[in-house]
Amino acid sequence: MSQTAQIRAIIARHRAQGHDAAPLATALRSRMGSRATPAEVDEAVAFCREILDAVPVLIDRLREAAGRQGLAGLIEPMLAHAESYFVDPVDRLPETLLGELGLLDDAYLALNAIRMVQVEPDPLIRIDLGPPMTFLEQVLGESTLARLKAEMAASERLLLREAARWKAAADEQRRREAARRPAEAPLRPAPRPTPGRRMCTACSGLGSATCGACAGYGYHSSGYTRVDWQGNAEYVTERTPCSCSGGQVVCRSCGGSGYV
Repeated sequence: MSQTAQIRAIIARHRAQGHDAAPLATALRSRMGSRATPAEVDEAVAFCREILDAVPVLIDRLREAAGRQGLAGLIEPMLAHAESYFVDPVDRLPETLLGELGLLDDAYLALNAIRMVQVEPDPLIRIDLGPPMTFLEQVLGESTLARLKAEMAASERLLLREAARWKAAADEQRRREAARRPAEAPLRPAPRPTPGRRMCTACSGLGSATCGACAGYGYHSSGYTRVDWQGNAEYVTERTPCSCSGGQVVCRSCGGSGYV
């Protein structure tokens, strides 16, 4: 059984026990205050369970994305660290005594590990971890978070050890992609007029023309829809540089000389 499958089994086992919802609801009610209605407490319990269910899914998605990019070996120590803590029944909030409430510190550490291996501006998976982590911080409280700092520091040290290898692998991947991409001939300044030659009408003597691939913009635009933890969708636009020289390419009619 894989680690994430074991995490799912642990969550399902504690959820199947009816008494596990009581300590979770009690803890949430104490954090939310006396003004919290039963419906609001139930909604908070549902959000906690949504976060717990998302942890193994995110770990699997992150592992698959890293595998596709050839970076699995670099982030595997971090994921294994988060998984091993999650399945440990004796920790800061032991789930053997507290049920689902005892799994929240494990979920927080796992989400923290996932957030640390996300490298901007091109993360392995696109997910906003801010809302769930902020919510868990409010539920766990300052005393529990203080005790978790040692585990988080261990994760950070592990990430720092892998950072150099991560950067080297990413640089090598970009170098290989650049080598595979066909390069345009560099633009050359138009020479002085030569007797017996006439100015190229295709480029008006400039020796360069507008790139047809990017329409002269120098980049390509692409977009995708991202959904946050609240289910709100937003459209994100990204730009990738074109292989031309700032939206210009060598004129094919005159070869860049400006004259024919």
